[in-house]
Amino acid sequence: MPFWRDATGQDPKRSYRFLLRIPQTGIKSFTIQSCKKPALKFKSTILNYLGHMFRYLGPAEWTPIDVTLVDCAGNEDVSLAIAKLIQNSGYRFPLSENDKSSISKREATQALGTVTIDQLGAGNADEDTPIESWVLHNAQLAEVDFGSLKYEDEKLVEIKINLVYDWAEIQVNGQRIWT
Repeated sequence: MPFWRDATGQDPKRSYRFLLRIPQTGIKSFTIQSCKKPALKFKSTILNYLGHMFRYLGPAEWTPIDVTLVDCAGNEDVSLAIAKLIQNSGYRFPLSENDKSSISKREATQALGTVTIDQLGAGNADEDTPIESWVLHNAQLAEVDFGSLKYEDEKLVEIKINLVYDWAEIQVNGQRIWT
C-alpha cells in the first residue's frame, strides 16, 4: 500500500484528471491541454515604527489563469470559437471614424459564461464526479496567442489564452468552502 494511502482509501489528486468548462464558447474539453488553478495574493503595506517593520495586508488579487488548447479543424475549430468569443465580448474592428463600440465587462463575462475547473477523482466508482471544483466569477478573456507554425517540427498547433476574473470559489466534494 502506498505511503499516502490510509485506511479511508484516499488517493492524491492527479494533475491530469481535470475538466475545464467554458460553456458559452463551444470549446470541447478534449482540446484543453493544460490550465493553471486559481491563485490568490495579498498586497501588503509596510509601516515603519521606531526601527521595526510591521506589515498590514491590503486588497486580495486573484492572478490570471493560463490555458493551453490544441487547435482542431472542422466542427471543433478552436481558432474560430475563440474569434467568436472575442467578437461576443464586444470587440469590433474600427471600420469608420464614427464607430464608438468597445468591450464591456457585461458582454465579456457573458461571452464566457460560468467558467469552472473540475478536478476528477482517481479512478474510483465516481471518477467523473469532481472532487474539487473552482468557479471563476466574472471571467473574461484577457489575452490570446493563436500559436506558431514551423516546417521543421510536427507538433500540434497550440493556442494559449489568459483568463482574468474577479474572484474564485472552491467547492470540495460538492460543498462550498467560502460563504
